[in-house]
Amino acid sequence: MDTGLATIVVGLVIIFLLSAVMKLRDLPAFLQLVADYEVLPPRLSSLYGVLTPFLEIAGALMLLFPGTRIAGASLLLALLASFGGAVLTVMLSGRQVSCGCYGKWMESNADGFTLVKILLLFLLLVTLLVFPEEAMRVTWPSIGLGLLVALVFFVLQMIWNYYQENMKLF
Repeated sequence: MDTGLATIVVGLVIIFLLSAVMKLRDLPAFLQLVADYEVLPPRLSSLYGVLTPFLEIAGALMLLFPGTRIAGASLLLALLASFGGAVLTVMLSGRQVSCGCYGKWMESNADGFTLVKILLLFLLLVTLLVFPEEAMRVTWPSIGLGLLVALVFFVLQMIWNYYQENMKLF
């Protein structure tokens, strides 16, 4: 269980840190992506857009320490719930917007695949809440496996993007 939890933590930290950094690389573009959802009033949308990458960084870093792991997981769960609500709202409206998951780095539509990603991340974070006191040592194998988890996560997004761009079946 030790290596499994450490792998989950390392994978989540990489995913959320990379996501935040990509948003911060072009913050004005990310703010526009957030506004495109049209689920918040403009001022609130801007505030949400500015705070999101910093909250992702804080939540990811808090996962690394046993004393802050529950708070970090809870923060990231709240962010994921808000992301999921926004994506679902856009999907139900029939509009097409970029998900903004990784800023402009890896653009993809806010769609069912985005909801599946959110659910998967949600479940991984819930796992950390279920086993909060587990002694967890980050070892080289858990770092390697965590990197692999994050890599698979991003590659699946790239494959989905390629499919959406080139297959045009839906």
